[in-house]
Amino acid sequence: MVTVGIDPHKHVHVAVAVDADGRRLTRPLTVKNDANLIGVLLKWIRTIADDTPVTWAIEDGRGFARRLADGLLLTGNEVVWVPTRLMAAHRKLHAATGSKSDPVDAAAVAHAAIATPGLDRHRIDDRVRELRVLVD
Repeated sequence: MVTVGIDPHKHVHVAVAVDADGRRLTRPLTVKNDANLIGVLLKWIRTIADDTPVTWAIEDGRGFARRLADGLLLTGNEVVWVPTRLMAAHRKLHAATGSKSDPVDAAAVAHAAIATPGLDRHRIDDRVRELRVLVD
């Protein structure tokens, strides 16, 4: 099992992939929040995870990350939302100094998702999808 923690921002997202034991599998990836986002992330994770199941854990910034979560879900991926307070607690536990940086936050998101199996799963029902089309 591979868990990808994502620290979302308005212009870029930072992703860190960890194994089931929480060990980082590769260097963090910083990717632009644009139309190519999903393709870049999926290509990146294929080189790391092979055929291993992947859970995408996103820090709960649904404003910046909603399109990301929708895109991952529509490509058949599992997406969970990690509350910011939970991510911050794991940052203190796992970061060597407790310092804040985007890669450290992304890793903390992944660790929180592994440690908390009951997190909210991202879902899109048909009525919400129709409303989003109208609003967007």
